[in-house]
Amino acid sequence: RDWSSDVCSSDLLAARIVQLADVYDALRSTRPYKKGYSHERACKVIVEGDARIDPISHFDPAMIALFKSCHAEMDKVWRKLQD
Repeated sequence: RDWSSDVCSSDLLAARIVQLADVYDALRSTRPYKKGYSHERACKVIVEGDARIDPISHFDPAMIALFKSCHAEMDKVWRKLQD
């Protein structure tokens, strides 16, 4: 049986959104082994990539376009959750 036939398209959309949000949070967050990135640097990595992330193969192109249009709101939410 093909598992994908049981997966709703809204579930796939949610997974793509969470994937990008998770990467954004990981880039912004300070860890014992690294300082958190600024919003601007995290955006650059997500949109342009770096040594670890190739946005073309890592993210759905539609999610990158959406991120470009709402990244400032993600920054506001991220900052609010840090309080």
